[in-house]
Amino acid sequence: MRLPGRRWFWGIPAVLLLTAAGWRLLAPREEALFYDIHAGRFDILVDATGEVFAEKSISVSAPPVRWRLQVIWLIKEGTVVKRGDLLVRFDPGELQKEMSDKEAELKGIKAEIRQKTAELKALENDYAMQLLSAQLDYDMAKVQIVEDEGLIARKDIEQAKLKLQNAKDRLDQTRQKLEAERQSSLAQNQMLEVKEKNAQSQYDFVLDSLKKMEVLAPAPGLVVIGEIWKGEEQGKIQVGDNVYPGYSVIALPDFQTLQVRIWASEVDAGRLKAGQPASVALDAFPDLKLPARVKSVASVGAKRSYESPKKEFEVILELGRRDARLKPGMTARGSVTVDSFPGVLSIPIESVKTSEEGTFVYVRRGWGTRKQAITLGERNTTHIRVTRGVAEGDRILLLPPDKGDPR
Repeated sequence: MRLPGRRWFWGIPAVLLLTAAGWRLLAPREEALFYDIHAGRFDILVDATGEVFAEKSISVSAPPVRWRLQVIWLIKEGTVVKRGDLLVRFDPGELQKEMSDKEAELKGIKAEIRQKTAELKALENDYAMQLLSAQLDYDMAKVQIVEDEGLIARKDIEQAKLKLQNAKDRLDQTRQKLEAERQSSLAQNQMLEVKEKNAQSQYDFVLDSLKKMEVLAPAPGLVVIGEIWKGEEQGKIQVGDNVYPGYSVIALPDFQTLQVRIWASEVDAGRLKAGQPASVALDAFPDLKLPARVKSVASVGAKRSYESPKKEFEVILELGRRDARLKPGMTARGSVTVDSFPGVLSIPIESVKTSEEGTFVYVRRGWGTRKQAITLGERNTTHIRVTRGVAEGDRILLLPPDKGDPR
């Protein structure tokens, strides 16, 4: 016969075991639902996103030509190049066609100049013969008058003088006509030479521009591709994009001058000033956190997108420590400390509740909880300072009891 008490006796350890196991299962959950208040430093932060950039950088621009510049080949971003390496190639099609047209125009002008020069030479030879003939006629007429003046009749002398005058007039007219023709030909040649000079200059410009369709690295460095507006937002330059002459296409940054550029709202910018401590985190390396300091705050805001009317202010953060993993263009998050309170109490924002009775938190007291009225001070993005109502060592609920109490 089994005694009833034995069943009750063996049941005690089972209950204790289950109770202990239950508390074990609830303990992690309880830790997640409660927050222990401790005195410490409380920082007011301004958080903003931006990117890493180099203060000093060699800018590689599209050539200053008057033609459309379409990228047909582009080096990969992040490539380490040496001086003289090819960075970008633009479509030379339009330039090649214009160079062909200018070359044909220049050849035509040169041929016309050669023709005009040959015509002038032939004209000078022809008039030289006419001058020689007129000069001979004049000299013969003059000689006849001198030799026959005392031997022939007066009538014949008058005819001889008339013949001499006609020969002289013919000689003068020939000279004048030759000079007029020569001056006209010289003027035409001068005009052609000016035309040739202009055509040669245009041809040289097109040829020089054609050579610039391939842009080489002016110095060694790491390639950072520039951005252009694509519709309503900016994006990296890619093959097929058109860029304006003189526009910065690639940057070769000086890694010794890396800084961080963040963009602050109009409200936050008013609280920022040079010299404030800050920290920088990178999306690419979540565990990396670098000390920094505010170097400058822009005095004028700017729109960063066509579709957004909001203006933001550029803030430059100077890094207090370098890291070999940093590269220009990396997305960065900056946190600037605008105010700091040492040795104060602060609690998570989500633990603060509000009702008609006022502002309060749920404080753990023994096995239960109770409402505790509190007075609040400054806040940051995650916590808020408490000036009255709770003490160091108090444990508060993050959620109301009916939503998160494990019991």
